[in-house]
Amino acid sequence: MKDRNCMIAVFLSNCNSDNNIINILGAFKVSYVTITHSIDLASLVANYDVHLILSNNAYKTLNLFFESIINKLSSIFVYESGTVDIPIISTIDICNEHEPICGEFSGLSFSPSFKYVKSIENISGPMDILISTHDRHSIFLHQHRDNCEMFFLATEIQDINEKLTGKFIIKELFLGIVPFLMYIKHITPNFLKNTNKFASLIIDDPLLNANYGYLNYDKLLSLMKIHGFFTTVAFIPWNYKRTNKHIAGLLLNNKKHIGLCVHGCDHTKSEFSNTNLYHLDKLVKIATKRMIEHKKLTGLPFDKVMVFPQGKFSNQAMQALKENHYMAAINTIPISTNLYEHFQVKDFITPYITKYHDFPLFTRSNPEDIMDISFNLFIGKPAFLVIHHDYLKDNYKNLISSVMNINSRAKYITWDGVGNIINGILNGANIQYVNEFSSTSTDNIYGYKEKYYIYFRRRASEFRDNFLSKNNLVFRLANSIKIFFKL
Repeated sequence: MKDRNCMIAVFLSNCNSDNNIINILGAFKVSYVTITHSIDLASLVANYDVHLILSNNAYKTLNLFFESIINKLSSIFVYESGTVDIPIISTIDICNEHEPICGEFSGLSFSPSFKYVKSIENISGPMDILISTHDRHSIFLHQHRDNCEMFFLATEIQDINEKLTGKFIIKELFLGIVPFLMYIKHITPNFLKNTNKFASLIIDDPLLNANYGYLNYDKLLSLMKIHGFFTTVAFIPWNYKRTNKHIAGLLLNNKKHIGLCVHGCDHTKSEFSNTNLYHLDKLVKIATKRMIEHKKLTGLPFDKVMVFPQGKFSNQAMQALKENHYMAAINTIPISTNLYEHFQVKDFITPYITKYHDFPLFTRSNPEDIMDISFNLFIGKPAFLVIHHDYLKDNYKNLISSVMNINSRAKYITWDGVGNIINGILNGANIQYVNEFSSTSTDNIYGYKEKYYIYFRRRASEFRDNFLSKNNLVFRLANSIKIFFKL
């Protein structure tokens, strides 16, 4: 018998989640049909292997009909199945025994800010609990009924057009998005399953000397080779004449493990928060010129990717990067200092953000933010991790623990430089990156007073990282003085 084609059918029942389902499917380019009557479903099951999505009210209303055709359906996903409000005692748990469905989230727990969640209390028969509260109240269930796979989600489906007033926090939106994506990923052979999973560790600020604070390049390289990860150094262009030749050679001989990207220009306070496009254009050109000169002096290539100092940037900074043919920017917080319009949830379920002049902005996470990292890998976003040298002060134990956790969580993950990762994603989206480098700019953007300030700030930062940070008492005292005098 010839295999039949699969069909995803959304049964519309005039509830809010209907449109939310359709919006999510559209955002991920998943084909589907909508139906409104049981006769439409009967026609579909005669010709296709149907995966049916519908609300709990619709499922209960048509229960007798579903019982009559259950053997003809491949799967059913029923949302809004929760009947009882359950207080969340501490955490929500994701099952560790059903990795093919739960993917990168298997075995994770998290504590959301909401106090109550709907629980499913009236499903009969043997079942797998995929997601539950810590005291085992069911939120997302899976069971086999004859030849049909049944999925029951207690909650509504998230509106991805909802505006966000702050940072996207997956823990707060998890139940409205991820279980449905788990289901779609489970039933659709090509949905997100062939998506490459990429990661890169980004270390901000360090000079390329043998040691910088708690960072030692020989030790870092040995650990990268053992545990299979890649490090991108966010290099401050102001330091372009200060690289140690031995360390430059070490990095050149290990380009499969370590690379450079651009971290600001002078790394002064909020330098890319400026809104003067002419000034920002000069700043980007100076940064680029310095990186080119650094390459001439050391042989070290760099990725034309900007990591903003202090994580602050303006809309105009993104425009300046675009006009200077940078590939992309990476930032921990994607909100500019002069954001013109609110973000929506859907802005964060794509590999990168395009809100600023259609210039790609990628986000990054702290290594401890395993929920964010798992979500990114689950939907095909790169996992860019950010640390500073002081993250290594425990003899690299936290870093290695995080890397091992990620490697065990995501099958076939590829660690690479941010440039290679971003280039692959942009090419996959048919966005052509113009690899054009210009070194015509001069450093005449500042007067002597500003140059002395930059020099003092950089040296002070290095003194802090190399000496003060290693003495907790002195470091706390220095920070108190800094806060008191608003330095």
